Amino acid sequence: MTLYKNLLFTAAAVLIFVSAGSAQAIVKARQDAAFKKIDFLNRTYDTKLCADNFGIPSRVTVSDGDFRTKEYYFTVDNKTVLYGDINGDTQTDAVVPIQCSSFAGNFVSTEINIFTAHNGKAKLLATIDNDLLERDYKRYFPKGFIVRVAPKGVMVENGKISIDVYADGSNAGPKYLATLVYSMKSSKPTIVGKPKRRPSGI
Repeated sequence: MTLYKNLLFTAAAVLIFVSAGSAQAIVKARQDAAFKKIDFLNRTYDTKLCADNFGIPSRVTVSDGDFRTKEYYFTVDNKTVLYGDINGDTQTDAVVPIQCSSFAGNFVSTEINIFTAHNGKAKLLATIDNDLLERDYKRYFPKGFIVRVAPKGVMVENGKISIDVYADGSNAGPKYLATLVYSMKSSKPTIVGKPKRRPSGI
């Protein structure tokens, strides 16, 4: 009889544990779904690099992913917004690449905003921009420089942010396509290892 009671107790404990786990999974799935509904194409962004490089206002409100004047543009492409657990807290984060430039030239700057969920809203964790990419690239290739982030060059893989950039050479003919990988496990983006590079093919 004691064995029977022990088996019943164990079965009940397992059932409670499984039920709790299932409930947590459901809550997380709902939170992730709600976070992915946040509209990154219609919101206000703070920008530094774009403001410094092109005279764009330091706070920009995009409509359908776009803000532009006769002099410059600032855009967010919905197809390039990525999701994944970037900072290791098991919650879904968003990686939002932004491109900006002046219509007077062909130089393009990129700001990659990393958001996490906070009280049902998107909270900015950090930004990776051309300046940070170039500083980290120069740590391994001191005479090198970043030309621009490659089209659709931002990826989320295994909890890290992988960024393909054209480097060295010229804007019209960059010499390399380099990949810089960043971790967000600390409070700021940290490059992981030496960038891998290969001929750009351009």
